[in-house]
Amino acid sequence: MAFQLIAQVILMDVRLPGLNGIEATRRIKRDLPAIHIIGVSSFDDTVTREAMEAAGSSAFTAKIFVHTLPHIISRVTGKDVAQRTPCVRSRHG
Repeated sequence: MAFQLIAQVILMDVRLPGLNGIEATRRIKRDLPAIHIIGVSSFDDTVTREAMEAAGSSAFTAKIFVHTLPHIISRVTGKDVAQRTPCVRSRHG
């Protein structure tokens, strides 16, 4: 989808079926380096954070901090989205 949509920001779950989010991030950044990828994981550990950073992610957050995404997106893009974009929590995590 990244290659079809050419989004400015991608929220990338680290654990994906098949190709994991770390490898997906690496491939997207190789071909589309201007896209900001924000890694999201249920686990907030150093190994996962560093792997996403090495793959080229612009930021990383644990799912329990998903409410901070508007601020993270503002920081990585330089655009103020925090006041315009309400963050709705999903009941599914």
